[in-house]
Amino acid sequence: MWSKSRKRTVSALGAAALAALLIAAALVKTAPDVYSRTARVGADHPGADRFNKEVVNGVGNVLLDKSGGTRLDVVITEEMASARLVRFLEERRARGDRLPAALAGLRIGFEPGRLVLATRMGRGLSSLVVSQHFSLLVTEDGRLRMEPVGMRAGLLPLPVGLSRRLTQSLRAHLERLEAKGSRGTNLVLWRAALGAMEGEPVALEGKKLGIRLERLEAERGRLHVVGRRSERDD
Repeated sequence: MWSKSRKRTVSALGAAALAALLIAAALVKTAPDVYSRTARVGADHPGADRFNKEVVNGVGNVLLDKSGGTRLDVVITEEMASARLVRFLEERRARGDRLPAALAGLRIGFEPGRLVLATRMGRGLSSLVVSQHFSLLVTEDGRLRMEPVGMRAGLLPLPVGLSRRLTQSLRAHLERLEAKGSRGTNLVLWRAALGAMEGEPVALEGKKLGIRLERLEAERGRLHVVGRRSERDD
């Protein structure tokens, strides 16, 4: 028969365990601020047009200037990036592409020194926001390197193994596209996304010309990109 002191100890441990579970549940169900800031951004958000005008056209102007005098110096807000991503995904669906369900709510966010990819998984009471965080740096040869530095469910950090599963899911999707004979920009973008998830440098270049990055500065809500035109030797 248990003594009163032992019962009190067990009761206290049970209460502590329950409190820990409630706290963990609250952390998991709370959407991070980096996702809440862009959750309502849709394909018709003016940020998508701003992205085309300021970023896409900006890159084009740099590449078209044979003198090399035009430099790339743009600020990409998370609204611009998320809106352009949502529009791109809607365009792919309209063309008949079957996309993973997790991409439906995918948004791009920026925090000091980091890029964040976040999406809402599930529906109703079972839904939660899962986010993958990447550190950003420029390599010596002017390419972008994204290093996975953590994954979260809501505000709760998740084991590294789950990040590997996300990468495996993306690789499987890419393999299905390749098996169907997919080509063009769509496949290139998926390959770049997979490479970034696996920590490979991303080169902003075509067959002959490209952008050599000089500086990346990620702050809350924005990314400042500075670079110049570069030419390939081969």
